[in-house]
Amino acid sequence: MNFLVTAGGTTEKIDSVRNITNTATGRLGSLTADALAVRPGCEQIFYICAANSCIPKTAKAAIVPITDTASLETAVRKVLTENKISAIVHSMAVSDYRVKQITRPNGEKILDTNGKINSTEKNILLLLEATPKIISLFPKLSPESIIVGFKLLSGVDKITLIKTAYDFLKNNQCNYIIANDTQDINADKHIAYLIDKQKNITPYNDKQGIANGIAGVLFSELNHCQRLDGRV
Repeated sequence: MNFLVTAGGTTEKIDSVRNITNTATGRLGSLTADALAVRPGCEQIFYICAANSCIPKTAKAAIVPITDTASLETAVRKVLTENKISAIVHSMAVSDYRVKQITRPNGEKILDTNGKINSTEKNILLLLEATPKIISLFPKLSPESIIVGFKLLSGVDKITLIKTAYDFLKNNQCNYIIANDTQDINADKHIAYLIDKQKNITPYNDKQGIANGIAGVLFSELNHCQRLDGRV
């Protein structure tokens, strides 16, 4: 069985020396890859990650580096069209927006993202545009893959978190979703909830527990499907 895991955070250029960056470390993604690797039947993990992301320890991980959302999309398309992937764990923090245009307050265009903004500029305006939704590619490119999505909110109550994450699961054809809130994440803890299509909820208190939980449900479902197919 082959797996695709995305981890870390994408970076979108403002100009040639400045960026908008998501601060995700990729720690949870790396732990998940290692948790998958030790399970019987795991052959290879395609680990798509941003620069400076945590890297899995397992030798089964094929590291695929990316920078921005565009390069992430290219990498995802390549992996999913060239390989049979049993399950996808999309833990990467993907930028929702990228810079479309840089202007002065009067609307005059300064430059595109290939140049450098002159430091003498007193005020500039960044026009942002939405990036492609990478998670929407998974069911199209690899319809047989089990998909685990992630939903991160900030400062909401548990009911809102669960509802928002479950709606995200349904809208993006995920099999499972990890719901978490920034207020519940620090160096010592990472409270999260694994939700399935039937809205069954399993809570976790740390990253290793989340990683083990993801690997557990994926292999349980994959092994069940293999038994039904008569392959084991």
